[in-house]
Amino acid sequence: MKFTVLGSGSTGNATLIATERTKVLIDAGLSCREIVKRLALVGVDATELDAVIITHEHSDHIGGLRNLVAKFGCRVYISGPTEEAYYQWSRAANGN
Repeated sequence: MKFTVLGSGSTGNATLIATERTKVLIDAGLSCREIVKRLALVGVDATELDAVIITHEHSDHIGGLRNLVAKFGCRVYISGPTEEAYYQWSRAANGN
């Protein structure tokens, strides 16, 4: 099992946990484009992601989630309260 920190800090958090068969992203706080770029730098194609696990709804943990899921259709694992907060954050970020 390999752990790779793709980003850590107030500008975005994302960590890849990978085995030969499974690749899971913990948080998607970087932009989709940046996540794809950083995955490529460590030899992983974003289409190989099996899932994204979201730890909580702060923007530095979810900022790139919407575009990542729209582009690659990976599964998302998120708690109910975090999902609810994510949708509230998303609506506010989009002026709704």
